[in-house]
Amino acid sequence: MSPRTKSQNEKIRIGTSKTILDASLKLFSKKGFDHTSVDDIAKSAKISKGLVYHYFKSKEQILYTLMKNSFDELMHMESVVPVNASPDELLKTWIAQAFDQIQSQPVYLRLLFSILFQSSIQKKTSAIIQQFKKVAMDQLEQLFTRLGSSSPHADSLILGCLLDGIGLSYVLAPDDMPMDELADRIYETFCSIKKEGT
Repeated sequence: MSPRTKSQNEKIRIGTSKTILDASLKLFSKKGFDHTSVDDIAKSAKISKGLVYHYFKSKEQILYTLMKNSFDELMHMESVVPVNASPDELLKTWIAQAFDQIQSQPVYLRLLFSILFQSSIQKKTSAIIQQFKKVAMDQLEQLFTRLGSSSPHADSLILGCLLDGIGLSYVLAPDDMPMDELADRIYETFCSIKKEGT
């Protein structure tokens, strides 16, 4: 049997890392970070505990990687907009992508919301959460400035809080949330800022 190639080894590395992260995400969101052990993760991923530590030095690093990957994906999605898009188009795209994230990552959102109530890990994750919030709020403030808002910072906070609430409600009762209707209504509401400013 011939030895594996470098690309085969990399494929295995990526696959094993994803298996660990997927198992951890499900366990963290279901049992909570504090009540999930590395043994639990290894059993769920069907690998040895030693192999988990080969890929991640700690449970905290797994959590950090999960959060960073999700935020990186969101930032990438929000950067995929037409180059010459109008403020209205940018707002619609931003809202649509936020709703896509809510609907495509309910397990991750459950984890994120649970972190807010676990003081033991708030400090460990606050830096990356604050970094993400700053990027998102900066984007929104620039967008609301272009829309002609008289208070772009306040409008950014309002939209952010609305999306947080919708995300939490969707995690708790997805069938009760008319997501397309809500996305359209939010867009219409905030797009009216431009009309008021003109």
